[in-house]
Amino acid sequence: MSRLGIRWVVVYFLSILVPAALLAFLSVRSLRDVHDSVQRELRSKAVLVQDAFDRLINSRTQLLSAYIEDGAMDPRLYAGFSEIAQIFAVDPTGVLRHPSVQPLRLQERSVAFAAQMEKAAELEFGHQDWAGGVQLYRQAWKEAASPAEEAEALNALARCAYKRKDMAIVEGAHQTLAALYGPVLDADGAHPATLSHLRLGRYAAPEQAQASLMAWTEALLEGRYPLYAGCQQALQEARTLAQGRLADMEDRPVLLERLALIEKTLDFAVRFGPVLGDQWATAQEQGYISGVWPDGTSFLMYLGAAEGGGAVGILFDWDALTALVQEQVEDLTERDFALALFDADAEAAFLAAHRETIYETGPASRWMDRVRLGIWAADTSAATGYYRTRNYLVGGGIFALAVSVVLGGLMILRDAGREVQVARLRSEFVANVSHELRTPLTSIRMYAETLLMGRYRSDEQRQDYLTTLLHESQRLSRLVDNVLDFARIERGDRTYQRQPCDLGDTARAALETFGGVFAAEGFEVEEAIAEELPPVLADQEAVEGAVANILGNAVKYSSEHKAIRLAVEQRGAEVVVEVADRGIGLPAGEEERIFEQFRRGANAASTAGTGLGLSLVKSVVEAHEGRVEAINRPDGGSVFRLYFPVHTEDKAHA
Repeated sequence: MSRLGIRWVVVYFLSILVPAALLAFLSVRSLRDVHDSVQRELRSKAVLVQDAFDRLINSRTQLLSAYIEDGAMDPRLYAGFSEIAQIFAVDPTGVLRHPSVQPLRLQERSVAFAAQMEKAAELEFGHQDWAGGVQLYRQAWKEAASPAEEAEALNALARCAYKRKDMAIVEGAHQTLAALYGPVLDADGAHPATLSHLRLGRYAAPEQAQASLMAWTEALLEGRYPLYAGCQQALQEARTLAQGRLADMEDRPVLLERLALIEKTLDFAVRFGPVLGDQWATAQEQGYISGVWPDGTSFLMYLGAAEGGGAVGILFDWDALTALVQEQVEDLTERDFALALFDADAEAAFLAAHRETIYETGPASRWMDRVRLGIWAADTSAATGYYRTRNYLVGGGIFALAVSVVLGGLMILRDAGREVQVARLRSEFVANVSHELRTPLTSIRMYAETLLMGRYRSDEQRQDYLTTLLHESQRLSRLVDNVLDFARIERGDRTYQRQPCDLGDTARAALETFGGVFAAEGFEVEEAIAEELPPVLADQEAVEGAVANILGNAVKYSSEHKAIRLAVEQRGAEVVVEVADRGIGLPAGEEERIFEQFRRGANAASTAGTGLGLSLVKSVVEAHEGRVEAINRPDGGSVFRLYFPVHTEDKAHA
């Protein structure tokens, strides 16, 4: 083996043995304690969770820029973000500005307004004089001393007009309330516009009732109507209407969804308004507020500065936030690891709940100190079993690696030996080609010089010399064609012009090129070509060359008994070209290998040749979807058969 080959063997062994040693070291170390392996994995996952959490918080806080300027905080705008429970605004003193619930404030009515309303109520409820009541309520509205009194009078006017069945007055009063008195509460702390909407919801036709409630919820969501102390009761009544008399309406699901959003916003204002007021100073300093409710649930609010003072903020939904972070950490779910995010005050509860598991705790954020994370193996046996299985696999891999080293080394040695053999065959090929070229060239030059100098005794001798020149030039042409075909096949650019042809004619043409050789060397030639053979789709020149190669070998390797038989016949769906001779035959066991490149039979070493002819024959036949076969004849010699599929119309269309 050459120095280069030895060098590559050494490189191969080192490239295998070094990784094998590293794997063995890692396997032995991890076998010591699978519990520590799970702990280390949880610690690495915790770092990924921290990165994912901060990225998610930062991306969601960018949403606040859309609300800083105009304070339009319609909850439907961020309903697609499950991790955002509420977006809110706080004034510079820490009071919740949006959403805010107006507290119950009872006001004194003016004496004249109170007297006018009392008279109208007497007509409406005591005497059921609804026409008179409408007149007095209208007069009270015109003479009211404040927007609150005006709104109260309009609401009473619409109520009394509805009893009178005067829908024109009802709708006019309702539209005025909705357009001019949306933010106004009356002296009792009620919201007249809401009362008007609910009245239509109770008594108007279903289509009008639904439209009224839809308009009311839209105004609440957009902030045109306030949240007030009695809003919860109004929401409950609206939900009862949606589930009752409006149950068959098309927009009922939308109405129920809006009511749920409003109730959620109202609950936030009632629940978190005091928290923001109490922790406003801390929130301004830290930029967030977190804590734990009495029921053990944590909360997290992020705050960003708003123009003109105050802040805008996000209340996060812990469960949705946790689920979203978990989705962003690779392999967390696949490894059956669970994740929890919580306030620092809830960490003790987490540790108590997971003391029997393998867990890891740490900060969930790089800047929110109170926000913590807990990550644990939900199935401890599965987590540790993963590492046990991995160790077994590593051990098996090391064993397999050792086997592969041995096998690989043997393969390298075998391939190196094969390369040496191929190099030797190529060297012999070059020498043989040179010799094969020199022989016909020498003959051609010798006979050409003889003819030019006129050294022949008769016209018959001159004709013999010319015939020899023709035969030697044909031999030289076949040799050059073989070398060129071999080069084209090696490059992969050998092409064939296939068309229907008669293999009998093709084989006969190849046989005729050897007519002079057969006559000169005394060969007995038998031709057995069947008549009316089916056509074969083939490159006639390439197939003729393949048959000529077989015939050339028959001539070259025939000794004392010089006889050749060429037969072409149909056998089933194939046309077979068969060349039989009485030559030296094939060495036992080499019937297939003689078709390899540069391969020559062990009994042909003393005969000149390139070792290409039969490999070219096989390449041509297989390119025509055929096959080759070589066998020994029982009484001496060999038989070569070339099988070609019969050309049919179905194949032609395919």
